[in-house]
Amino acid sequence: MTTREIAAAALGALVVVGFAIWLIPRWQEQRWRRAGISNEEKLAELAVQARSSITQALGGLALIVTIAITAFQVNEARRTADAGQVSAERNFHLAQTSANQSFNLARRGQVSERFTRAVEQLGARDENGAADTAVRTGALFSLMRIGIDSPDHTLPALLVVATYIRRFKQPRDLKLHGCYADFDFTQSQPDIANALRFVLYRIAAKLDGEAFLGLRGANLNGIALDGLNLSEFDLTRIKFRHASLVRANFGQADLRQANFEGACLTDANFKSAKLKGAIFRGANLKRAKFTQEGLDLARLSEAQQAQVKLVPSD
Repeated sequence: MTTREIAAAALGALVVVGFAIWLIPRWQEQRWRRAGISNEEKLAELAVQARSSITQALGGLALIVTIAITAFQVNEARRTADAGQVSAERNFHLAQTSANQSFNLARRGQVSERFTRAVEQLGARDENGAADTAVRTGALFSLMRIGIDSPDHTLPALLVVATYIRRFKQPRDLKLHGCYADFDFTQSQPDIANALRFVLYRIAAKLDGEAFLGLRGANLNGIALDGLNLSEFDLTRIKFRHASLVRANFGQADLRQANFEGACLTDANFKSAKLKGAIFRGANLKRAKFTQEGLDLARLSEAQQAQVKLVPSD
């Protein structure tokens, strides 16, 4: 109800009240005269009393109406305030949801941009056209960070790193000596060394099942990377001929048809590994750990079997 409507209603009420105070006593006066009251003073007194009663009654009614109107206005104000609060909360929630969506989209965009840049840097070359191993190593660690922090990029990062490792080519002047390797692989191939020792395994740890793919059939002949951890990876048909892999961990890895010919595997762990068709001809297996099942499947000479250490399966 508008202010003009309230004012009009109040004016109408005043007119009705005034008319009632003037008219009703006159009607009563006529009744009193018909009833035999002719004394003017008495009639005037009764008229005054009637007007007073009417005024009091109307005043009480006005008070009740005022209270009702006030209660109605308070209730309307409360409803309006509640509706405003609900609307404000809804708008805040929508704004917050929109902000979160915008933030997530922006973050995914940033991560995708970082991923793309890291992949491009894996092909970096220096001013002489040679592979820039420093930039490439940084790109590999960037992929590791992305793979760990962003679940959407974990598997792609793993596969990119595994593909990069598979590009490893044995240096032409490298002589394969197994336990007598005469070069420091971490210095000559820091990108591949770091990818194998740190990056690949840490990304794989964020996945379940899919983490064990990527190195099937890889040619890593002649690498010298002691302490390498490739436990639980799928390494089917991988080639480690004449590699130096002292204390390497291949526990529960799939090494079917893997080639370790002439490799240095002192203190290496093959516990519960799948070794059907694996080749260990000429490999040094001093104190290497095998389960009986793995030992039965591996192609080991009697001298090699005497070197290994049997351990219980899981």
